[in-house]
Amino acid sequence: MATEFYVKQGDTKPVIDAQLLQDGSIVELTGCTVRFNMGKKSLGPASIVSESEGRVHYTWGATDLEKSGTFLAEFEVTFSDDTIETFPNTETLVIVVTKEIA
Repeated sequence: MATEFYVKQGDTKPVIDAQLLQDGSIVELTGCTVRFNMGKKSLGPASIVSESEGRVHYTWGATDLEKSGTFLAEFEVTFSDDTIETFPNTETLVIVVTKEIA
């Protein structure tokens, strides 16, 4: 199953929000850092909105959406013990960047 997120080329809104789950349970993010990866590169740190609810968001940077196309994306969590887990891990997050007309 895939979750698709649509955005226009060159835009910086809307932010991409997610609740991180492991086997249907909320991932506790206290003491964690989160990065947002799209395609083959890490775009940068994601903000933790609620540690106890596993909620994060990523605000697009000025050059993040320069190219149109379809890209796979993920949130990479580094826990306080330096272990790493990537989300979503039971489905695919697909970012569709549609071409701007101007």
